[in-house]
Parts: sequence; C-alpha cells; structure tokens
Amino acid sequence: MKTKPINVFLAATISGLLQAAIAALVAPCFAFLSLLAGAAPSQLQSTVAASDNGMIFALAAPFIFGAIGFLGGGLMAFLFNLLVNTRTERVRVWAVEDAPVQETVAAWGEVA
Repeated sequence: MKTKPINVFLAATISGLLQAAIAALVAPCFAFLSLLAGAAPSQLQSTVAASDNGMIFALAAPFIFGAIGFLGGGLMAFLFNLLVNTRTERVRVWAVEDAPVQETVAAWGEVA
C-alpha cells in the first residue's frame, strides 16, 4: 500500500474543530470549579473577580484551543507530507560466498 500526501488545510481545520469542541465541553467544568474556589466565606469580596475570570476562561478557551489545534494539526500534516514525499532507494546487499566452512566433529572424550 502506497502512502499518499494529505491536504494540510483540511487536516488543520479538522484538528482545530476537534480541539475547540473538546474545550467547549471541558472549559465550563473548570469555570464552575473556579467559581467554587472563589466563593469561600472569607473571600466574599473576590467572588465577583473569581467568577469573572472563570467565565472569561469558559468563553475564550474554545477559541484559544481551536487556534492551537489548527496550528498543531497543520504542522503535523505538513511534516507528514514532507516525510511521505521523501523516497529512499532500496539498498541491495550482495552476499559474497566465502570458502566453505569445515565442520569438525569431536567425541565426548576429546571435548575437555
């Protein structure tokens, strides 16, 4: 089976969308945890700041991770295409027959 080059833009797009979808599912969990961490009774005044930071993270994470996934997927597809396009010649090794090896047989008494 011969390996073929792939479309770099298509691979980058799919990778970016996949990373953004994963971030859209996971980021709200982290935002909720940051909201819980900032809602301790001794830190009542920083609760608003903690919830703002968590919500900003939840909104920005899919875009940030999508962009990182796009760049990473494009780079991996580009490197894959570089490796697919380099062809190596098969090296043929010729075996040279030497003189035949003489086999010697020893009896049990002669071994030591």
